Amino acid sequence: MVKKVYLFSIIISVIGLFMSPVFAYAGYDCYVDADADSGGDGSESAPYTKISKALEEGCREIYVKEGNYSDAITLGNDVKIRGESRDKAIIKGKITMKNGSQLEKVGIQSGGVYVDKDANAKIAEVDIKGAATGVETYGKGKLTVEKTKIYGNGKGFYIQAGKSVSIKSSEIYDNLEEGIDIRANVDGIISGNIIEDNGESGIEVILGKAELKISNNKIKNNGSSGIATQFYDHADNLGDLEINSNIISGNKNYAVDCKLPSGGSPTEGYWTNSLTLIGNTISGNKSGDFASKCKLGTLKIDNATKTKEEIEAEEKAKQEALEKYKEAPGEILGDVKVLETNTGYLNLREGPTMDYNIVGTLKTGEEYGYSVQENGWYKVSVSDSLWGWASGAFLEEIIKEEPVEEPTQENIQEETEVEPTLPVEISGQSDNENDEEKKDYKNLIIAGITAGTALLLIILLFSPLADRIFKKKEKEFVFTENKDFDGDRY
Repeated sequence: MVKKVYLFSIIISVIGLFMSPVFAYAGYDCYVDADADSGGDGSESAPYTKISKALEEGCREIYVKEGNYSDAITLGNDVKIRGESRDKAIIKGKITMKNGSQLEKVGIQSGGVYVDKDANAKIAEVDIKGAATGVETYGKGKLTVEKTKIYGNGKGFYIQAGKSVSIKSSEIYDNLEEGIDIRANVDGIISGNIIEDNGESGIEVILGKAELKISNNKIKNNGSSGIATQFYDHADNLGDLEINSNIISGNKNYAVDCKLPSGGSPTEGYWTNSLTLIGNTISGNKSGDFASKCKLGTLKIDNATKTKEEIEAEEKAKQEALEKYKEAPGEILGDVKVLETNTGYLNLREGPTMDYNIVGTLKTGEEYGYSVQENGWYKVSVSDSLWGWASGAFLEEIIKEEPVEEPTQENIQEETEVEPTLPVEISGQSDNENDEEKKDYKNLIIAGITAGTALLLIILLFSPLADRIFKKKEKEFVFTENKDFDGDRY
C-alpha cells in the first residue's frame, strides 16, 4: 500500500513539473531579462541583461523575458531566440539571421530583419515595424514566416532572386511601399495572409523564372494594384504564377496589373503563359480587374473567378461539344469568301470560339463551302480531310441569284394568245369534270337567250303596239297602189 502511494506521488510530481513555468523554460541554454541585476550567468535565476551577451557566450537557444532590448544582433547558425511575449519582449535594432536560425514571439522595432545569403531561417509570431524594410532576404535558401505582423515599415518584404519562401497566416499592412516585393527567380507559397493598406501594390513580383502559388489571401485597399506582375529584359523567362482563391478588392489600380518598368518587349502571350488565375473574388478595384497590357484573353479572365470544379465541369462540356464539332461537315449550304486580314490568312479552329485550337488556315480572297452557321461562326470545308470553324467577322456570304430567262418572240406570242379566262375551277376536280361544267354552262346560256327571244316575239305579236304597226303598213300600201296606177303617170 505504501509503495502504491509513493508511486502515485511521483506521478503527480512529474505532471506538476510538466505544467509548471519552470518546465516551460527548460531546454534553453540561456535566459535574458532586461530588468535583472547585471553580472548574471545566463541561468534562469541569474539571467543576462542583454541578448548580445548571451550570443557572445555561445548560447544556442535563448529565452527573452519581457523588457526593452537595444541590441543590433546576429543570430549565428542554428541559433534560436524565443520571447515571452511579442507585445512586451521588444528588440530595438537590426537582426541578422544566419542559416538555421529562428526568431519567435518578440517585437522588433526600427531595425528590421535581414536573412543572410543562402540561409534558411524561420520567423514566427513576431511583430516587425518601423524599419526601412521589414524583412529582407538575399541568395538561396528558404525563408519561412508564420503568424507574423509586418507593418509601419518603408517596405514590408524585399525578397531577392533565388530565394524560396513560405509566408503564411501573417498580416502585412500600412507599409509605405509594397507589402511584398519579390524579385525574379523566387519560388514558394504566399497563403492565408492579410495584405492591405500598403502605399503601393500589395504584392509586386518579377515573373522571370518565378514559381509562386499565391492563394487564399485578402489583398485589399492597397495604394496601387493588388498584385503587380513585371517584365524585365534581363529576366525575360516565363514565370509560373498561380493566383488562386484570393479576395482582391478595393485597390486603387488593378486587381492584377502587368508592367514594363524599364520598357522592353515581352514575347507574344508572355503574361497569358505566365499566369494561372482560378477561383478568385475580384471587386471594386478602381482601374478594373486586369490591365489591358496583360492580354489575358476572354477564357483566362472568365476562369479567374471560377472554382477548379467549375472549370473542370466546363472543360468536360467543352470536350463533349468538341466531339460534335469535329464531326464531318455534311451537306454544303452555301459559300463564303475570306476577307482581307493583317496576316493574309484566317485561322480555322476546332470549334466556334477563339478558345479552340487551330487546325488550319483559309487564304484571304478564296471561296469555301460551309455547312453550319453558329453564333457568327461558319463550319467551313477546305477538303475531304480538312474542315473547321472560321469567324464570320472575316467572311462574306456569297448570295447566288437564280438565272433570269431572256424573253423570245415565241414566248411573247404564247403570252398574247391566251384563251379567255373561264369561271374559276372548283378545287379538287379533275379536268374532265371541269370540261363538263363548262359545256353545261354554255348550254344554259344558249337556252336562256332562245327563251328570251321567243318571249319578246310573243309580246310584240299580241300587244297593241303590234296592231298599230300592222295597220299603218296597210294604209301605206293602199295609198301607194292608187298612185301607181294613176293614169297621168303612165
